[in-house]
Amino acid sequence: MIVMISLACGSKFEPLRKYVADTNRGEWWSTFGKRPDSLFAGIQVCNTVLTLGPGGEKFSTSHKIFTKQTRTSLFSTLETFKISRPNGGFPLRGGLVNGLVSHIGRSHRYPSSTNGKKVFTLLTARYWYPVMPNAVPILSLDLSPSYEKHTRLKEIDLLVGESEDNSLALLGGKMSYLYWSSTGNDMDSSGTFGEVVLRLLNGIGEDQELSNLSRSVAIEARNHYFASKNAQKYYINLRWSSVRAQTDAFDKRVLELVGLSEEWRNLNIWYRQTMRSSGENSNGIQVSKDDIKTYENWYKTNFLS
Repeated sequence: MIVMISLACGSKFEPLRKYVADTNRGEWWSTFGKRPDSLFAGIQVCNTVLTLGPGGEKFSTSHKIFTKQTRTSLFSTLETFKISRPNGGFPLRGGLVNGLVSHIGRSHRYPSSTNGKKVFTLLTARYWYPVMPNAVPILSLDLSPSYEKHTRLKEIDLLVGESEDNSLALLGGKMSYLYWSSTGNDMDSSGTFGEVVLRLLNGIGEDQELSNLSRSVAIEARNHYFASKNAQKYYINLRWSSVRAQTDAFDKRVLELVGLSEEWRNLNIWYRQTMRSSGENSNGIQVSKDDIKTYENWYKTNFLS
């Protein structure tokens, strides 16, 4: 079956995934993005390819993002990994790092009251999980803030014990992108992806090295804001692929603290195999730190006050 990506991760397709599981056949799952290139040339669609055969074992590849050049060798280089799909659930698509994806999903975000702090995420993503430390407005063509409500901007409330810097660094890093890429649909970052990943910080406690690393992430990130033109408006985003030196150091320390240092090499192999774009585009323009601060203050005054 060659169908939309929703078969692998959409809630509406749960009955079909359960039906497939109930047939007790062998399953081979692969999902494919649509940018930089798509599975079918000239058609911007994200796909699932599901092959059924004899036996009852289940396998998946990682979610594939690819260029026009790598598309020609796409199927000959697919690597499958054994998975389980209890109760006909969605297949994990982390490939080499399925174990880390499973660990993130099993982690617990201890019930607690919110601490009044927030980070913000856009509800559309592709090459990173789009988290920002503060809310920003939509911009008009002259780059002035628009009074149009930014409906694709979501608040993530932080809990007592969750710092803004640590939360930002984790959500901007490779592990956050891994979890979303392995369980999401290659475009929508809605739902609770961010909240699930923040569970990794529970139980770590105070760690000065981690705090220092997250502060470095927060400082460097402000150099990599950009705005993309779409439908006669500009939308601000943060290019996390340009902050990898800082987020990598943070991610590595998190893995050490949760006892998963052995996953660091696998995570980086997966990232090199998956990430085929920096997210650069012809519609993007850089936004300075000073301008970002102005936009953040404007949004706070006009929408959050």
